[in-house]
Amino acid sequence: WEVSHRFGIPADAKSGVYAGRFDFEMDGKPMRYFTTFVVRRPESRSKAPLLVLVSSNTWLAYNSAPFPVNHGREKIMMGTEGLASSHPDAATYSCYRDHRAGQPTYKIGLKLPWPAAGPNKTYINQSYSHLLRGERFLHLWLDQHDYEYDVITDRDLDSNPEILKDYQVVCLNGHSEYWSDRAYDGLDNYLKAGGAAMVMSGNTMFWRVSFDDSDEVMEVRKFGTGIGGRQAAQVGELYHSHDFKRGSLMRFCGYPAWKVIGLTCIGWGTAFKPYTVDQPDHFLFNHPHATGLKKGDTFGFISDDVGAVGHEFDVRLSTLQRATNDPVMEGLVEPEGIITVARSHHERQILDFNAEGHKPRVGDEDTIAEMIYWERPEGGRVFHTGSIASAWGVFHDESLSQLLRNVLHHFGVKGKGD
Repeated sequence: WEVSHRFGIPADAKSGVYAGRFDFEMDGKPMRYFTTFVVRRPESRSKAPLLVLVSSNTWLAYNSAPFPVNHGREKIMMGTEGLASSHPDAATYSCYRDHRAGQPTYKIGLKLPWPAAGPNKTYINQSYSHLLRGERFLHLWLDQHDYEYDVITDRDLDSNPEILKDYQVVCLNGHSEYWSDRAYDGLDNYLKAGGAAMVMSGNTMFWRVSFDDSDEVMEVRKFGTGIGGRQAAQVGELYHSHDFKRGSLMRFCGYPAWKVIGLTCIGWGTAFKPYTVDQPDHFLFNHPHATGLKKGDTFGFISDDVGAVGHEFDVRLSTLQRATNDPVMEGLVEPEGIITVARSHHERQILDFNAEGHKPRVGDEDTIAEMIYWERPEGGRVFHTGSIASAWGVFHDESLSQLLRNVLHHFGVKGKGD
C-alpha cells in the first residue's frame, strides 16, 4: 500500500477504540470514510481495573466487501453480503460470502480495509448494530460513569493470553462469536486464578478461528449450511491448516462456551425482547444500588417496544437440553453453581444443541436468553447477559444500568458514586 496519510498516536492517548474520519466530495455529493483502530495501554502505564475485549474477529468475519462503493455521511445498513464493491475485480469474500468461483472462504487476510468495523454501520435496521457501533454503547456508558478501562482486540488475546493477568474484571462485549482456542484457554486460566468475567454478548464463542505465524491471516472452517456454513464446505476440510486442529463450532471442537462462561447459543431472531426478573432478592439487583425490580418485572428496554434481547442470544446448557431431541453428544453435564437471575422469553424457533439449523423447539421451554451469576467451582466469577444487544440496553435502560453498576461493584471495580 502507498501511504497517503500519517497520524502519530500521542503517548498519553487513552486506551480505546478510535476512528479516522475522512470527509470528501464525489460528484458534488458529501462522502465519509472511516478507518477504525484500537489503542492499547502502553507498557509504561499501570493497568486499569477493567479490561474490555472488542470482538475484532467478528468484525473481520463480516468484512464481505473490503473495497465498498463510497457512501454518504449517514448511518449505513450493512448485511452479511457487505456493501456493493467499488471495482469488479476487488476482493469480495468473508465468512458469509464465498470466493468468486464458489470455493468456501476458509482464510481471510487481516491487512485489508475493514469497513465492517466502521462506527456508522448498522444491521437489521438503522438503529441496531452487532459490530463496533453496538459495542460502543458500553464504552460510552463506562465513560459516563467514570470507570477506568483498557481495550484490547481478539488478536491481542490470542497472541498473548497472559495479557488478562492482574485485571479485576475482563468484559466480553458485543458479538463475541469467533474465538481461538488460545483465547478460550487464556480466559479459562484467568478465571481459575480468581478473575471475574462480565459477558455482554450473545452467540458467544461459537466458531473456532486460528491465526498464522505471520499474524496476517485468520482461518475459519464453517460447516453446516443451516447454521451459516458454506454450501461447498466438506467434512474432510474441517481441520485447520494453521494448527491442524478441528474447526467449525467451538462446542464440537472441545471448547464449549458453557464450560467457561456458563451459557451457549440457542439461536437468532429479529424481535428484540426485554428481560424478566427471576431472582429479585439476588444481591445484584439490590446492592449497592437498589433497582426496585420485583419478580416478573421486565427491564432492559431501548424503547417502549424494543428490548435488549435480540439478533442472537445464549442460555444455560440445561435449558438447551430441554429444547433438544437426542443430543449427538453424551455425558453433557451443566457446571454447578449457576444462578439465573433473569431471562427473556419468546416463542420462536431455536438452534438446538445438535446445531443443524433453526427448528421448532421441543416441549414448552420458551427461554431465549438467560442472565446469570456464577461462582465457578474451578475458580472465578461470571456475570453473563446472554444477548448481543445488552450493551445497547445498558446505555438506554436505567434498571439494567443500575444492575451493571452492582456487578462491577461486587467484582471490585468502582465508578462515579460507588
